[in-house]
Amino acid sequence: MTRATLDIPENDREGFFLMVEGSRVDWANHANRFEYQLGEVLAFDDAVETVLNWINEKPLRKQETLIIVVADHDCGGFAVENSDHA
Repeated sequence: MTRATLDIPENDREGFFLMVEGSRVDWANHANRFEYQLGEVLAFDDAVETVLNWINEKPLRKQETLIIVVADHDCGGFAVENSDHA
């Protein structure tokens, strides 16, 4: 979805703003579900890589593009549990 979205405003002379959110990372953290959280973090990483690759495709994009990657907040991490007592 990120790549398809980047192609839409390409010819807008005034530029554009795009926000890509990995919102499900937060849901997975609150649910304390590691596999879900890991999958969402990796999906967001793929989205960031897609944007970086898009920027690097053309020299002008490298001069005129600002990318900011931040977390919206911290959930404090996962609880460490003994899986033998599930």
